[in-house]
Amino acid sequence: MLCLCSHRLGLASYLPLIVTPYTLITLHIAVSNMVDNVPSLKGGGAFWFTDLTTPDALCIFPMITSLFIMLTSEVCSQFLQI
Repeated sequence: MLCLCSHRLGLASYLPLIVTPYTLITLHIAVSNMVDNVPSLKGGGAFWFTDLTTPDALCIFPMITSLFIMLTSEVCSQFLQI
């Protein structure tokens, strides 16, 4: 079934799996580079972040990233089964 869907849709069926990690890595790099340029990140924060310039001790961002990649994989696999 995967071969039939891949043949019919081509590489477009794999596009979300290819784009998601690069998007999340780019977001991580952008936020990391903002630390020096935006001084208000030291005082502002939300939820478990109180100082946005320090590393996340709870590793929430990597967990959220993993969750989005798993979600994208599930959605793509369900789409390919149609």
